[in-house]
This record gives sequence, C-alpha cells and structure tokens, in this order.
Amino acid sequence: MYITTIVERYPNYLTGEFIRYLDGSLGFISQLKSVGAFTHRLNGKGLSRFVSYADFPPILEAEPPTPQDMVRWRKRWKSPIAPEFWTIFYRYQFNRATSESQLLAWGQFVALVKGLLSTAALQHLRQAYQLEQYWWRHF
Repeated sequence: MYITTIVERYPNYLTGEFIRYLDGSLGFISQLKSVGAFTHRLNGKGLSRFVSYADFPPILEAEPPTPQDMVRWRKRWKSPIAPEFWTIFYRYQFNRATSESQLLAWGQFVALVKGLLSTAALQHLRQAYQLEQYWWRHF
C-alpha cells in the first residue's frame, strides 16, 4: 500500500495534518487506525511510527513559509537541503493540478522554497513543471 511505502521510507516526515491533507487525493486513510496529535504517533495496519509535525512540506492552503521556518527546518534536518520526500510531494502536486492556473500557483510556491531544495531536486521539479505545462497548453 502507498501509505506503508511512504511511512517506511520517510518515517520522520509524515504528520497527521499532512496525511489528512493527502487523504483527499490518495484515499488511504482507511488503512490508518489513528493519528495521535499529542503523541506524534501514526498507527495503522502493521505499522506504528513516531512522526514529527515540523517536517512536512508547506502547502498552498497554508501560510507561506517565513525565513524563520526555513531556519528551523534546516536545524531539524541537520542539513541545508530538504528531504527527498519534498521533491516527490511537489512533483505530485504538479501532476495533480486541476488547471493551468493551479499548476502556476504550485510553481510559484515551489519558487518560495527553492532555497531548501538541492540543485538536482530543483532541476527535476523544473522539468516536471515544464512537462505538465506543456500538457495543459497542448491537450
């Protein structure tokens, strides 16, 4: 199951809020038993992990990240670049955009956090954005 793959690969980067957000598009909440808001614990079929609320990628529906947020993320990661999961998440958002204007909004949003992404991740996202933009304009 998709949720199991993500939890096993990125156990520290999933949060209850993030999982609830993704449920609208992926529909895997039925596999979860609970998300403990205060215990930072995700429980489901065959899995139980501690999670952090500070590590999930920012989204359009929330306030844009501040420079202080970026400093906190870097301290938490002990690295100047975001986890690979962020790239996967933003690529997914480009792919699921329901209009060219929504794709543009996600592209502009990624531009806000590009300083947190590796050069390779940023290049990958640029290519993904251009491909999605091509599909919106030609089909």
